[in-house]
Amino acid sequence: MKNKTIIAKCCYETLSKALYGLLIMNHNARSVPLFNFKIIPMDLKDILTHVKEINEYSKDNFIIENFNITIKENMINGVKPFLRKEFIRIITPPKNTYTPEVIALMDNILWMDPSSEFEVDVIKPKKPNKYYETYVKRFVTHESYSADTLQLFETLVNKLFDLKVDVPPPDACIKASIFRTLINKNIYSWRRLLSNLLNGTLGADEDVTNYFMNESEIISHIEWIEDFEAASPLMYAKDNRIMTSPAFFEDKTTILPYIIPYFEFSYLPPAFTDGLIVLSR
Repeated sequence: MKNKTIIAKCCYETLSKALYGLLIMNHNARSVPLFNFKIIPMDLKDILTHVKEINEYSKDNFIIENFNITIKENMINGVKPFLRKEFIRIITPPKNTYTPEVIALMDNILWMDPSSEFEVDVIKPKKPNKYYETYVKRFVTHESYSADTLQLFETLVNKLFDLKVDVPPPDACIKASIFRTLINKNIYSWRRLLSNLLNGTLGADEDVTNYFMNESEIISHIEWIEDFEAASPLMYAKDNRIMTSPAFFEDKTTILPYIIPYFEFSYLPPAFTDGLIVLSR
């Protein structure tokens, strides 16, 4: 029974992420065939096997019936909270004192709990534990972030939610795919850079060469990005060093195309992310 609950909960969460992605692009989306998603056969089997349980979890947001998902009107209200959670997940606080393994363990405990409200006491250790306290301050109370950073998250969430959606040109999407590949090639280094920029621990024209393992490779990536219309460069090369660009500090929403490759839209195809990268500029 417990395993059945876990599988159904996981399917519900994964489908929700995909639907939130669709709602970013189309606030009025109300119906989508299940087979329109990019779902591996094993996951599709789990979804079809546990439809009843998934529908119980999702009854306020969507219903699966006859291989079709009907999206309820009020699911749009969950898009902004979903985006806020994604920013908290992606952007590390200034003082990161826990290991990825500890966070993964606690995160699993959270999503396996089928209750709608998270109770901190559920995972509270019997003895004082710095990892627990740090986890709660990041993911529950958000006090690990400054007020300025949280306000910046809100600005970015609102920009994504209020996007003027249009069909992006095919050539721009092809370039966005290349851009996404460049970010993914050094995904942890870029993530550290993005976190420090959004947390205000980096200024303009600062040397960040040591963020990356291969500076010559990154310099070539920077040069390519300079010609990519959908993203303002966050860095520039100077005397074989990598420096932060003033562009972010002139308009902090220019960071969005760099963050979108980290979003978990689950069953949506990569082309969706590429289109969102282009439109977010």
